Amino acid sequence: MLKIFVFFILLFSSEISILSAQEEKDQFHSILDYPQIHIFSDQTTSKLAPQIADVWPAIESTVHRSLGVTFPRKVLLCLCSKEEWFTQHLGSYWSYISAVALPDSDQIMLRTSQISPISNHWRETLTHEFVHLVLIEYERKLKKEIPKWYHEGTAEAVSGQGHFDNDQMDLALNSYTNRLPALEHFSKTFGNSELELKLGYAVSRSICGYLESQYGKHIHQNILRHLKKAPDFSTAFQQATGVSLQFFETQWKDALKGSFSWLDFLWVSGILLIFLPLILTCILYRQKAKRRRELYKKWEDEGEEEFGEID
Repeated sequence: MLKIFVFFILLFSSEISILSAQEEKDQFHSILDYPQIHIFSDQTTSKLAPQIADVWPAIESTVHRSLGVTFPRKVLLCLCSKEEWFTQHLGSYWSYISAVALPDSDQIMLRTSQISPISNHWRETLTHEFVHLVLIEYERKLKKEIPKWYHEGTAEAVSGQGHFDNDQMDLALNSYTNRLPALEHFSKTFGNSELELKLGYAVSRSICGYLESQYGKHIHQNILRHLKKAPDFSTAFQQATGVSLQFFETQWKDALKGSFSWLDFLWVSGILLIFLPLILTCILYRQKAKRRRELYKKWEDEGEEEFGEID
């Protein structure tokens, strides 16, 4: 199941503005001003607001510590319990999302109907969205573009949502069959369909997870620091890691392939399951044939001994 497809929505963020004054009046009954965050809530979500306000400083600290970049303004968080807003502004295609970041208004919309107050999922979700706000603010400040895969992968890694073994297996299969898009052409295929969107997020999570495994969690700070003076992201990446982005991509794909055996691929792809009855039948047939040969040889030996006695 697709989790939180947010970055693709950010592409259309200019069309999704902050709620108008009338919408605020209709949608929310209270606007709570905390030291580090504004929270809009309605009657069904007001109890969640103090919990979020309590942990928001820790969320900001986590993101700033991971990226080495600060966000200069207060975030406006809207706790939205009405499904109609998401359907109206995002369309039914996005009916499964939990949240959306709107960088033009420093705003995060949290869909509380899909968030359990007793779990930490909403904290991970808010961290994920805040990473998007921070990175886009940094992009605009430097007037340089950060790739989509890095946006999403970093948001997943920092929020602790970046570990999915099934995705890894799917990516390895795609890598073996040369169906993984090159990172430099990722913008052309990212989000063209639901299948490519799922693959895109899986790639983002995997490659940023591999990046941290090779260079440590501080690597994001290094890349973003080098981006200040580098002409583009690829140059900043090479300065921070010591290898080109193309070489690192090859390393990542090789690591994916080496993570699983051919038996794993045959089983997951269904090929082994399809041919398993045939394989078992062949094994059984060979065993029966071997048994018949042994019996035939035994009968032949016994016949020779019997005729020898008659002679």
